[in-house]
Amino acid sequence: MAKNYKDQNTAITAHPGAGGAPWSETLPKLLEIGQPLGCTVGQLQAGYSSTEAVSYADRNSDAGYALLAWRICSGFAHGRPWANIGMNELKTTPRGTEGVLQAVMTSDHSRILAMLLPAMILVQDLLRLLAERSAVS
Repeated sequence: MAKNYKDQNTAITAHPGAGGAPWSETLPKLLEIGQPLGCTVGQLQAGYSSTEAVSYADRNSDAGYALLAWRICSGFAHGRPWANIGMNELKTTPRGTEGVLQAVMTSDHSRILAMLLPAMILVQDLLRLLAERSAVS
């Protein structure tokens, strides 16, 4: 959480007049809010992890493979070869010799569309949760 404010502070101190409170004022406010909720100073200063948030969602949703989908999409976004190769279509054909196969891998980026299903389920879960929590009782 604090990383967001640190980054903001870096940006605004380089550009006077950009607005926003300085880091020296923001950190005590974060501590005042976070510590009663069980957050340690270290947790508040460490920043946040998108993967941690998706891991939580994966454990608490019926999305199925949200964390796997997140990691594959992250691999694509960061140009990781394993993500691209892992989404290729693999066809094997026996070559006549016992135990020998010919393998052909074909790039098929339309397979990445399968990652939309867990994302849509997570969005549905979020909308349901927001509706439940905003309902007047």
